[in-house]
Amino acid sequence: MLYPIAIIVQDNHYYGRLPDIPELEIEGASMADTISNAREVVLNHLQQLAGKELPFPQGSDISTHLSSGEFAGWTWAIVSLDASRIIGEAVEVTLNVPERLMQKINAHLKEADLDVQSFFIDLAKEKLN
Repeated sequence: MLYPIAIIVQDNHYYGRLPDIPELEIEGASMADTISNAREVVLNHLQQLAGKELPFPQGSDISTHLSSGEFAGWTWAIVSLDASRIIGEAVEVTLNVPERLMQKINAHLKEADLDVQSFFIDLAKEKLN
């Protein structure tokens, strides 16, 4: 999982914001410290979401934020996390789906900007709750 982080220096202190998880605030004594703190804060946040069985926020591409005036002059970095640390190792499953149904699923995925794996995981969670 990749999340962009915008970092700005004010009064010799580093502040970070994650556009995809705006409720999180990150600080640090250096750029590296701020990125490290962001990684820990995001990991803790995602663990809390997983514990409540809530969906994880989707990480966006940095390029979607570069044209935003909100982050003009900020430095960008990426927070990278291995989702298996949060939700466990993945288990491979093979499904046979009728072609017409798969066409409908693919059309939905394209419209909703989702991937097949997320779709079936969300569907399973919905049915199991």
